[in-house]
Amino acid sequence: MELFTKRMILKPVSLEDKDEIFTYFNAAVTTFMYPKPADDISEIITFIKSSIIKYKNKQEIIFVGRLKETNEFIGVFGLHQIDTKTPELGVWTKIEAHGNKYGLEGITELVAYAYEHLDYKYLIYPVDRRNLASRNIPETLGGIIRKAYKEINESGNELDTVEYHIFKEEPLDLKYPVLLFQGDSITDSNRDRSKYYDLGNGYVSKLLGRLNHVVIINRGESGNRTSDLLERWEEDTIQIKPDFLSILVGINEVWHHYAFGKDLIFEEFRSNYTKLLEAVKTKLLKTKILLIEPFCFQIGEYDLRWEKDLDEVRRIVKELASKYADYFIPMQDIFDEYKKRYKMEEILYDGVHPTELGHEIIGNAINECISKELFI
Repeated sequence: MELFTKRMILKPVSLEDKDEIFTYFNAAVTTFMYPKPADDISEIITFIKSSIIKYKNKQEIIFVGRLKETNEFIGVFGLHQIDTKTPELGVWTKIEAHGNKYGLEGITELVAYAYEHLDYKYLIYPVDRRNLASRNIPETLGGIIRKAYKEINESGNELDTVEYHIFKEEPLDLKYPVLLFQGDSITDSNRDRSKYYDLGNGYVSKLLGRLNHVVIINRGESGNRTSDLLERWEEDTIQIKPDFLSILVGINEVWHHYAFGKDLIFEEFRSNYTKLLEAVKTKLLKTKILLIEPFCFQIGEYDLRWEKDLDEVRRIVKELASKYADYFIPMQDIFDEYKKRYKMEEILYDGVHPTELGHEIIGNAINECISKELFI
């Protein structure tokens, strides 16, 4: 049996592949994988013989991918436990081939093969959350994270694994709670808008795998103020119909007033924010709402003229939270506590935007606020 992609031929593994697998399945490739590199080629031979037996018994298919034009070895693509309702996908490509999306190309063909020939409920794709290139594969194919766990791999390193499920047919009774995060650049965090489920690099991505059995969506947009959110609210919030909505906005009302001369009218800010919340309360009756207090430190971009105005913005957000929200996070207070242990620039590198640590702190606060009550 052979499968053909745009650039590759996928053939079931044979002993002829042993030398290349032994050479390329090295420490660099296995950084985020459970197996460790083989100490001796005999281990590869044993693996191949076992795979051939399982192939004959219709338990799994291990393919080797090679370029059509040159026969160059690219990597290994696996369909494991194909005799069950939940087969598992696996892939590794040699370091020299990274960056060319061969992994996505091969796994896409395996998913198509499984859809046509296997009787399954969903395909499992486990991957370390730090392996962004590999995570792109199930996310592109519509996979949704269902589990998260830590484990020690054969090399003795800890893996932070998230498990994607790619369904053959979405069950009619399967309803994942949808978590939607709205805001400005702090929420946006360089998300890839070409990917519907891309979460960016910030606090929203920190929730991946920690809140299980949910769909997480990021719709933060850099530079946004409440007036900008209003313009896209119907499409980016109401039509998504989230079960849970988080909003972090307000810093740009003050910052952009002093930096770019934009209007700062507190009653307009209150009115805009109220309209956002009223739309949710009116059209999405079951949606839970979390408001996060705007924050900053007196470093970097900070201007002393901000202080009084930002205090007023925070007061308005807290007031609206008491009226409309199910949850409120006093983020400035939380950051002020961390400031006792860390330098301010270690938390908010320019006084406004969080560092990796800062995003982790926000993610922790959100997780602690909502996980036990909503999504166990």
